[in-house]
Amino acid sequence: MKKKKSTPPTYTRKKIVDEFTDLPISRQQKWQLRRAKEGRCVICGDKKVTAWHCLKHAIANREWARKYSGSKRRNKTLTYKLAAKAPKKAKG
Repeated sequence: MKKKKSTPPTYTRKKIVDEFTDLPISRQQKWQLRRAKEGRCVICGDKKVTAWHCLKHAIANREWARKYSGSKRRNKTLTYKLAAKAPKKAKG
């Protein structure tokens, strides 16, 4: 009995073709640009409230920037206003 030559399975997906396809940037950056265009957070995919982030990640980014720059004051920025309006999550 002769063995048939088997073709290797293909595991590739259909290529996404859009305005970001031919840009000379990494696939991760293309993924972030696609998320931003859709109006979603570039980290988790939730609805964004700033140019790039959802409320959770905007607050995390704000606090990182405050710590990095050594800021002591808390200015009345967009993320503080949005966090005050957001419903509080119940713990437990």
